[in-house]
Amino acid sequence: MTNLEAAFLNGLYAAANWHDYQADGFRKMSQDEPRLSPDIRNKAAQAATHHGASAVGIRQLARRKLKEFQREEN
Repeated sequence: MTNLEAAFLNGLYAAANWHDYQADGFRKMSQDEPRLSPDIRNKAAQAATHHGASAVGIRQLARRKLKEFQREEN
């Protein structure tokens, strides 16, 4: 695997981790009943779902690209 390919994969994993971090924050907001209105909690829950799904999709792409890069080496 080239340095460029490794950097690309590292960037994908960093993006996935960022989405996980965002999903966790929104998930906590969606459960903050005493301080946040139902409308805000609902939007936070939707954002948590979006960010969680984005993280999964980015990791799937990274795994596919890793396999592709490994096949090119052989």
